[in-house]
Amino acid sequence: MGGQTMNRKLRLSLQILFVLGLALWLINSQCGGNGTPPPADAGLYHTYAEINQELHALAAAHPQIARVQSIGKSVENRDLWAIKISDNVAQDEQEATVDFLGCHHAREWISVEV
Repeated sequence: MGGQTMNRKLRLSLQILFVLGLALWLINSQCGGNGTPPPADAGLYHTYAEINQELHALAAAHPQIARVQSIGKSVENRDLWAIKISDNVAQDEQEATVDFLGCHHAREWISVEV
């Protein structure tokens, strides 16, 4: 029994190492194969300013149904933006809502893209 458990653990460990190696290989190939990550301005992720600009542009393009509003401040005193989309955006009506949340933990850069 002990040998079978050890064999399973060894197989699982090798599978995990293979997957991790494959992931590293894919990341390296995305970086041009030289291990250097793409530059920060490669258009992969949006900055706070870019998100701010895009949200306000969306609301300006659709003022009948969209409104941007600050729902508070971050610890860095930045506005936390929300965009309201409604058939009657100027009114706060008693109706069902759906909320999509993102970027609410520090240093979780990918959640901004939510």
